[in-house]
Amino acid sequence: MGSDSMEPLIQGSGSPPSRNGDRLLVLNRPFYSEILVGHYVVVTLPSPYLVDTVRRVVAVTVKDNKDEIILAAEKPNGIDSRHFGTVGIENIRGRVIKIFK
Repeated sequence: MGSDSMEPLIQGSGSPPSRNGDRLLVLNRPFYSEILVGHYVVVTLPSPYLVDTVRRVVAVTVKDNKDEIILAAEKPNGIDSRHFGTVGIENIRGRVIKIFK
């Protein structure tokens, strides 16, 4: 089941699924370049969501020698770091390279 949190950039499959969504080319781990502000990443959202989704990186910080990433949805009402806080690099599954409409 998809959502519209990243529209209009990425079209989801709707909720309930009513149409096919866009296809993404994703560079999976290990990353061959670091995650930077502005990148779109596939991330496993932390509990209680535990779902893989796409979000935009808005900040990368270091806390206790570990990278922490702040993520944003494209829509103001989307679920992002305002709801679940920062995520660790271990939550990042891949970086979006291209979006196919």
